Amino acid sequence: MNLPRKDEDGKSYLSNSQITLWKRSRADYRKQYIEGERFEGNKFTEFGEKVGGALEKNDFRAFSKTEQRILGAAVRLDVFEREIKIKYDGFYVKGFIDTMASDFSRIIEIPLKTEKIKI
Repeated sequence: MNLPRKDEDGKSYLSNSQITLWKRSRADYRKQYIEGERFEGNKFTEFGEKVGGALEKNDFRAFSKTEQRILGAAVRLDVFEREIKIKYDGFYVKGFIDTMASDFSRIIEIPLKTEKIKI
């Protein structure tokens, strides 16, 4: 299958970001993934990166006291931000596991990075 995104080996892949954008706006998907318009980020991606970095380092000083309490309660296991690839016929789906046990007995998605949180 010939998808717009290719990895360093030239193999086609889908990501959660691609699927989410396709569902939200086919026009924006076309602009970004077909026409190559650069995505500069927004307040949500910036927040997600900030949260991800804080969780990875276990350092929440850049957040308010309430945010620190919420982020501090997030479960952290042995491995953080593990890339996964699920192979299909001619392409693969790529994603990241937020945190997991090294023996794969527990896998957790941390919604704080991508969902709007009511405090």
